[in-house]
Amino acid sequence: MLSRSLKVAAIYFFSEGVIPLVQMTFGIGTPYGGFETESLAVKIVGYLRTGLIAVAFIVAGASILARRSWAPGVTYITLAVTTVFAGYEVAWRTAGGQPSGLAIGVSYAAVAAWYSLWAYLVYRHRGFLTGRR
Repeated sequence: MLSRSLKVAAIYFFSEGVIPLVQMTFGIGTPYGGFETESLAVKIVGYLRTGLIAVAFIVAGASILARRSWAPGVTYITLAVTTVFAGYEVAWRTAGGQPSGLAIGVSYAAVAAWYSLWAYLVYRHRGFLTGRR
């Protein structure tokens, strides 16, 4: 039986995956400010990146619920890759346009701290997932 905190983590990862997919499907929001004026190639790459990261979050959540031994690894990789892209996206959204260097740094620090908390939660309970307690 999974601990309550792992269930919460799995639900969080599912929502981190499902919400962007729904937004992309129904055209709600954009990946970052100024996205509408970009070329078609940039838009395709942006949507592809968002979709792949969303699927990775869904896989992470499902693997936690299924108690797969590889769940922690998938979770850590997903969080690390997402931190790279989410930091800049948060900076754009909070600045309302081109962010300053300080805004980018603060955004990366905030995103890294947030995802580190989720990584620690999975790390703390990895014994339930890997069979080693």
